[in-house]
Order: sequence, then structure tokens, then C-alpha cells
Amino acid sequence: MTRTAMMGITALLLATVAAAGGGGRAAQAAGADAKDKSGAKDKSGAKDKSGAQDPSGAEDKSGAKDTSGAKDKSGGEDKVGARDKDRRSVDGRPLIRVGAGSLTAGGAKVYDMALWVDEQDAKRAFPALVMRAGGRDRARLIRGDHAPAFLIWGRFTKQAVLKFARAATAQELRGELEPALEGMKESEAVLALLGDAAAGDEWVLTTGDNGQVELAAAGAPAKKVVTSPKVVRALWSAWLGPKVDAPELRQALIGRIDALAR
Repeated sequence: MTRTAMMGITALLLATVAAAGGGGRAAQAAGADAKDKSGAKDKSGAKDKSGAQDPSGAEDKSGAKDTSGAKDKSGGEDKVGARDKDRRSVDGRPLIRVGAGSLTAGGAKVYDMALWVDEQDAKRAFPALVMRAGGRDRARLIRGDHAPAFLIWGRFTKQAVLKFARAATAQELRGELEPALEGMKESEAVLALLGDAAAGDEWVLTTGDNGQVELAAAGAPAKKVVTSPKVVRALWSAWLGPKVDAPELRQALIGRIDALAR
């Protein structure tokens, strides 16, 4: 082989090696670039930017417990729960509503009336009513005169809330109670509590086991008179007695008496 031929072969080999080395470096550079630009863990990993737990996790930003929980903003028990409208208190003692109805005269409503009793004391006395009524279901409890008599004679706080649908004079309201209180020496003191009522007025009549009668009329300071348990029983018999002029109201005022069984 001539010297010229050998030099040509050597040059060809060197060119081939150089080309191979350049290609390797290019491939390595391309591979590194791919790792830099598309590595899921480093720059676009799901856990870091789009993972449910970190940026948009329901528990942190939109979980019902934290931001839109029904109990916090619109809980039924706090705003519209039945337990609220059927309970109130007097001097820190809870009352429970046992009935509600309306008094009408000449086809027009005079007032709405709701009746409340001391929950603890009335429930303590409730077994006696159950025994007389023959059971604790509502149908038995409201049948006959047992429930009205239980409320009249019960030795517990009672409260009536009257909301007037129309104006009523003191004379008219006293005339409603006079037959029940007739012949009692303290009757005048009780009737004197009653004044004129305007449409929309709310009266709260409360009696105690000690014979106290209290009337808070239309937001005015309450007026009180101490009579006797006998007078208090006579007063409630004006609405709950066996010979009332409004038997529909009497029945309505015992309509929830079974609440004492719960």
C-alpha cells in the first residue's frame, strides 16, 4: 500500500470517529434538554400544582364543613326548627306549647292564642293524665275532659300568648272572663289588669301555682296581682272549662298535649 493510500484511510477513520462523537454529544444534550423541559416530577408534577389535596382540595377550600356547612349558616334548628317555636321560657324555666287556636266572634277572628306550660313540672304530673285518659297517644289524651282538667288543675306555671287580629275593648275582654270569675272576691283585681287592645297587639298572660297573675300587654311593663290558686283555676276555665262559649278554641288549646309524652 502506498503512502498516499494509507494517509487517505487514516483521514477517513478520523472523520468517522469525529462524526460519531459529535452525534453522541448531541444525543446526550437532547436527552438532558428533554429531562429539563418535560420532567413531570420537577416542573409539572401532579402532586405539586394540580393535586386535589394541595391547591384545590375539597377539605381545605370547598369542603362543606369549613366554608358552606349547613349547620353554621342555615341550620334548621337555629332559624326555623320546630323546637324553637314550641318552646320558650319564664324566669329561666322552659315552657312547652301544648296547643294553639283562634277566638272568633261574628265570623271574624278576635285573637290567636297559644298555651304554654312549665315543661318540667307538667311532665312530672303527666302520668296522672295518662292514667285517666287510658293511654298516652294523642287520640286518647284529647278525648273528653281529661286534658282540659289537667291543665286547669295542674300545679305548674301556665302562659297564654294572645295576638289580636282586631281591636277589642276592655269591656269586651272582661266580659269574656267574668262568668268564670263570678262570685270570687279577687275577681275585680284580675279583671282590672285588662285594658283595650289594638289590632296587632300581643298580650302575655302568666299564672303561677302560688296564685299570681301577670299580664304584659303590647310591650308595656307587666302588671301583677296575687290572688289564690282557686282564682287561677277559675281564670283558665274561661278557655278550658266544660261550658265555654268557644269549644273549638278549647279543643285547639290541648291539640299538642301529647308533646308532654316526648
